[in-house]
Amino acid sequence: MSATPNGRLDEPAVEKEAVLKAFRRATREAALRHARLGQPVAITRDGKVVWLQPAEVLAMFANESESGRHDQTKS
Repeated sequence: MSATPNGRLDEPAVEKEAVLKAFRRATREAALRHARLGQPVAITRDGKVVWLQPAEVLAMFANESESGRHDQTKS
């Protein structure tokens, strides 16, 4: 990979999908950590901030395990 005359790289340093996957995994782990500690977790749902209680977070990710993914944290 080389820099162009304006100092930009001519190709991305990392793949977009790899970054998104890492972000989703980190977000999931943080939410689960809060839930296991008994703390509520803020997410966005339909463009609004919603606080989920620990049991809701645990259930949301339990459903993710069963279905392979979830849609709850999309903005």
